[in-house]
Amino acid sequence: MSPRNRSPSGPLKQPASVTLSRLLPYLWPRENSGLRWRVVLVLLVLVGGELATLAVPMAYSRVVDRLSHPGSLAMAPVALILGYGLIRLVSAALTNLRA
Repeated sequence: MSPRNRSPSGPLKQPASVTLSRLLPYLWPRENSGLRWRVVLVLLVLVGGELATLAVPMAYSRVVDRLSHPGSLAMAPVALILGYGLIRLVSAALTNLRA
Protein backbone atom coordinates (compact mmCIF):
# COMPACT_ATOMS: atom_id res chain seq x y z
CA MET A 1 0.00 0.00 0.00
CA SER A 2 1.35 3.34 -0.95
CA PRO A 3 1.31 6.01 1.77
CA ARG A 4 -0.35 8.61 -0.47
CA ASN A 5 -3.55 6.54 -0.78
CA ARG A 6 -3.90 6.22 2.96
CA SER A 7 -5.92 8.82 4.86
CA PRO A 8 -4.86 9.91 8.37
CA SER A 9 -7.53 7.70 9.93
CA GLY A 10 -6.13 4.60 8.25
CA PRO A 11 -8.49 3.18 5.58
CA LEU A 12 -7.33 2.98 1.99
CA LYS A 13 -8.84 5.62 -0.31
CA GLN A 14 -9.89 4.47 -3.77
CA PRO A 15 -9.60 6.62 -6.87
CA ALA A 16 -12.82 8.12 -8.19
CA SER A 17 -12.62 5.98 -11.34
CA VAL A 18 -12.81 2.79 -9.27
CA THR A 19 -15.82 4.08 -7.35
CA LEU A 20 -17.59 5.19 -10.53
CA SER A 21 -16.91 1.87 -12.26
CA ARG A 22 -18.58 0.10 -9.33
CA LEU A 23 -21.61 2.43 -9.37
CA LEU A 24 -22.11 2.47 -13.15
CA PRO A 25 -24.13 -0.80 -13.35
CA TYR A 26 -26.61 0.67 -10.83
CA LEU A 27 -26.89 4.04 -12.59
CA TRP A 28 -27.04 2.71 -16.15
CA PRO A 29 -28.41 -0.87 -16.09
CA ARG A 30 -28.53 -2.65 -19.45
CA GLU A 31 -31.93 -4.26 -18.86
CA ASN A 32 -33.82 -1.27 -17.40
CA SER A 33 -34.46 1.39 -20.04
CA GLY A 34 -36.88 3.26 -17.74
CA LEU A 35 -34.10 3.97 -15.27
CA ARG A 36 -31.85 5.12 -18.09
CA TRP A 37 -34.48 7.65 -19.21
CA ARG A 38 -34.83 8.91 -15.64
CA VAL A 39 -31.06 9.35 -15.34
CA VAL A 40 -31.02 11.33 -18.61
CA LEU A 41 -33.99 13.42 -17.45
CA VAL A 42 -32.32 14.20 -14.12
CA LEU A 43 -29.11 15.24 -15.88
CA LEU A 44 -31.10 17.51 -18.21
CA VAL A 45 -32.88 19.10 -15.23
CA LEU A 46 -29.55 19.67 -13.50
CA VAL A 47 -28.05 21.32 -16.59
CA GLY A 48 -31.22 23.36 -17.16
CA GLY A 49 -31.18 24.58 -13.57
CA GLU A 50 -27.56 25.63 -13.83
CA LEU A 51 -28.19 27.44 -17.12
CA ALA A 52 -31.18 29.25 -15.63
CA THR A 53 -29.07 30.23 -12.61
CA LEU A 54 -26.40 31.63 -14.93
CA ALA A 55 -28.95 33.47 -17.09
CA VAL A 56 -30.51 35.42 -14.20
CA PRO A 57 -27.60 37.83 -13.57
CA MET A 58 -27.18 38.41 -17.31
CA ALA A 59 -30.87 39.24 -17.73
CA TYR A 60 -30.78 41.52 -14.70
CA SER A 61 -27.76 43.41 -16.06
CA ARG A 62 -29.63 43.98 -19.34
CA VAL A 63 -32.61 45.33 -17.41
CA VAL A 64 -30.39 47.76 -15.51
CA ASP A 65 -28.61 48.81 -18.72
CA ARG A 66 -31.91 49.48 -20.48
CA LEU A 67 -33.28 51.48 -17.56
CA SER A 68 -30.17 53.67 -17.43
CA HIS A 69 -30.70 54.98 -20.98
CA PRO A 70 -33.40 57.66 -20.94
CA GLY A 71 -34.03 57.50 -24.70
CA SER A 72 -34.83 53.79 -24.80
CA LEU A 73 -38.27 52.45 -25.47
CA ALA A 74 -40.46 52.28 -22.41
CA MET A 75 -41.65 48.75 -23.19
CA ALA A 76 -38.19 47.19 -23.49
CA PRO A 77 -37.30 47.47 -19.77
CA VAL A 78 -40.72 46.16 -18.79
CA ALA A 79 -40.27 43.16 -21.09
CA LEU A 80 -36.81 42.54 -19.66
CA ILE A 81 -38.13 42.73 -16.09
CA LEU A 82 -40.88 40.24 -16.96
CA GLY A 83 -38.28 38.02 -18.63
CA TYR A 84 -36.15 38.23 -15.51
CA GLY A 85 -39.11 37.14 -13.40
CA LEU A 86 -39.77 34.24 -15.76
CA ILE A 87 -36.15 33.13 -15.60
CA ARG A 88 -36.25 33.26 -11.79
CA LEU A 89 -39.45 31.23 -11.79
CA VAL A 90 -37.93 28.58 -14.09
CA SER A 91 -34.78 28.53 -11.99
CA ALA A 92 -36.76 27.95 -8.79
CA ALA A 93 -38.89 25.27 -10.46
CA LEU A 94 -35.85 23.40 -11.74
CA THR A 95 -34.20 23.65 -8.34
CA ASN A 96 -37.30 22.12 -6.74
CA LEU A 97 -37.39 19.37 -9.37
CA ARG A 98 -33.76 18.60 -8.63
CA ALA A 99 -34.52 18.15 -4.93
